[in-house]
Amino acid sequence: MEFKGGLVIERLFDALYPYYVDCKSPLLNLLPEEAGQLIRQEQDAQGRARRLCDWISGLTDHAACKLYNTLFDPDKPFG
Repeated sequence: MEFKGGLVIERLFDALYPYYVDCKSPLLNLLPEEAGQLIRQEQDAQGRARRLCDWISGLTDHAACKLYNTLFDPDKPFG
């Protein structure tokens, strides 16, 4: 189960990175507005990546699985 949890966290980070750290992809609000603003206010990519990691690490198991399913389960409605 620990391996699966690590995979979920890694995939969440990889999916959110282009929108919140690189800022090269079109702006999508995949996170709560407050979290997105907190991440995007960092001046450099390293700071944004750290904030994203902090936000993901603060998720409960249930919240991480819910976000994962929202992003990766094609049968789950988005939003």
